[in-house]
Amino acid sequence: DSGGGGDGRSGAGAQAARSRQISPRWRRRGGLAPARMVAIPPSATLAGSEDLLWESVSNLFAQAPEGCSETAKSARKLREYFRKGAKTLKFDAKSWQELVIDYADSVFFAIFQGLSDREWLFEADLVPVMDAGIKETFPRSLLVDVRAKEFEDVVVAAHDGAFEEHRFTPILWDAVQEVLGEDVGAKTRRKVCDAVTQGRAFAVKSSAAGRSPAGECEARDFVYRWVDKTIELLSVSTQGRPSDALPELSAVEFFHALIELGAWPIAMVTEDFPRKQWDFVEYCVHQAYMDHMQSNNDPRSRKRGKWRRGNTAATDRMEVEDARSWKRQR
Repeated sequence: DSGGGGDGRSGAGAQAARSRQISPRWRRRGGLAPARMVAIPPSATLAGSEDLLWESVSNLFAQAPEGCSETAKSARKLREYFRKGAKTLKFDAKSWQELVIDYADSVFFAIFQGLSDREWLFEADLVPVMDAGIKETFPRSLLVDVRAKEFEDVVVAAHDGAFEEHRFTPILWDAVQEVLGEDVGAKTRRKVCDAVTQGRAFAVKSSAAGRSPAGECEARDFVYRWVDKTIELLSVSTQGRPSDALPELSAVEFFHALIELGAWPIAMVTEDFPRKQWDFVEYCVHQAYMDHMQSNNDPRSRKRGKWRRGNTAATDRMEVEDARSWKRQR
């Protein structure tokens, strides 16, 4: 398990890391697929009935890959999370689209509070369960005029956004514990976590890697945007001195840990991800600190570098060589 550079992670930490990797075995990706939705129109909601949601949860575990042992208790918990997710919604105060987003956020917050240690959670496709939960708990009148295609698009987008956001939280916490430890104060830790979370959200929204299975170039694009936005936000919160909150070498270690723990967006995961000890991460971090350090006297900091998608092999060699040269100078 130390093949990625010998991180000395504890057995429990390694198990948590493995459980949060996204495997293509069970999760269906690649856009909206009819099989992900319950085969009834949104107007046919079944408020007051538990049959639809319970059937969807039962079907979920029936499709589990071989070796996934789950108890009836876990199935009941999952059903309860989807049933209770609508209890705090104000159905007369928001549009149905906003309510679906709020419902997804409430449900996945509860799921990751209570089931984040379950390996199947990071492989199962919960879109059909969420679809059933909405049709069971939302008032019939709210969805009676909604077209099926529009409903499906909103449900899938809300599911993927909420799942991605709440899946990342325990990964971030593991990386903070592993790299920053207890030596960093709570205020500084919060600054780092906020910057990393917002930077990742920006990269997911602005990068093609957040929407489809990624190749080499898309993965680079995502990482570059994530790292650059994180250090930019950290620079803003530290008056131009991001290294006061997160030293550059610690940032390199931090992003390596995040990637190894499975922080890639679900949509871009293939059999080749995640990657360990990627030289390109070191380049991105160094470039971001040069760009966003306000009081850096190094003349190189005034030369804005840009990551260009294109000649992958050539640019990779130049970037790695630049990073290695910087490392030797230090």
